[in-house]
Amino acid sequence: MNPIRILTVTPVSNYRLVVLWDDETLRLWSFPFQGRSQRSHPLRDSSLFQQAEVSPDGLQVLWPNGECRTASELYSASKSLPLTMSDLIELCRQNILSTSEAAELLNCTRQNVDNLAIRGKLHPIKSYKRNRFFLRGDVVRRRWWNGAAFPSPDVSGKVSPVSLPCSEQRQETT
Repeated sequence: MNPIRILTVTPVSNYRLVVLWDDETLRLWSFPFQGRSQRSHPLRDSSLFQQAEVSPDGLQVLWPNGECRTASELYSASKSLPLTMSDLIELCRQNILSTSEAAELLNCTRQNVDNLAIRGKLHPIKSYKRNRFFLRGDVVRRRWWNGAAFPSPDVSGKVSPVSLPCSEQRQETT
């Protein structure tokens, strides 16, 4: 029988790891500090804990200081999350937006979305040189905050600039 392997590991808050396994399950593992004082344990340093990586063979989680945990140890000590890998992929597809997708949802340009991010009005979850990624909920909230969820036409039937999501940007640039 082949051992179960780790595909990816993501450190999250409170010294926990979300582990994606090759059997397409997600499990949550909490670091047990028993046996040593919590203050003296090497992985108590959160910046070090956040550097967890999967070994090339997928049989261990490794930290830069030499600490490691085996896949079997993690699997048996973790709690199953009620998501499969396909659920997680679908969740990401539906809820993570690129700059272009955010601009389309906000009815504005990519430059305006970048400007919102630079000014701290819209918070990317990941940034690259030419692209950012946003949570759909944050973009929708930004749209609601600007009154664009249900834009109301004026007497001429046109949507007033105040109800457009990026109107703040357009007014500042004119």
